[in-house]
Amino acid sequence: MIWAGPIITGLGVVAIDGARRIAYENARLKGEETVGYPKIGDMFLDTGAGSVRTYAMLFALAAVGLTLLARWVRKRGGTSGTQTVAFVSAVAYLVLLSAVSTFTPFVVGDSDEPVHIVVVQGRLWYVPAVRTIVVCSAMAPVAALFLLIRRPGRPSAG
Repeated sequence: MIWAGPIITGLGVVAIDGARRIAYENARLKGEETVGYPKIGDMFLDTGAGSVRTYAMLFALAAVGLTLLARWVRKRGGTSGTQTVAFVSAVAYLVLLSAVSTFTPFVVGDSDEPVHIVVVQGRLWYVPAVRTIVVCSAMAPVAALFLLIRRPGRPSAG
């Protein structure tokens, strides 16, 4: 679960670099008037890189928070307080995962601008890869919540 942040951040960096290279190469081969102006695309990709940095920071904060929560649960056990904190933390983490899979670094471009299509839409593999990681990572907090649920004690046989 904690590895989702570094993986998604790394994929974002690779996808933005790849989109930039594709835009410049196609502009060189086919002409800027045909495929779009790479200098304008650079502005969009720089904004996308900023969103990747923001997501990386949010994932780092989530990792620290979830690590502290795990230590707290390990020390205190599955009390109603730890269950509440775990539930709230899991919901916040799921919202972060949802944001990362919905607002990719490539959803910052305007299709009316004269830029290469890869600048606006991103690499073809990026969104499916991020969404796969998000789905796998979302299962961990849900499973952790089930592990914290207390089972009712059995009545004595006497």
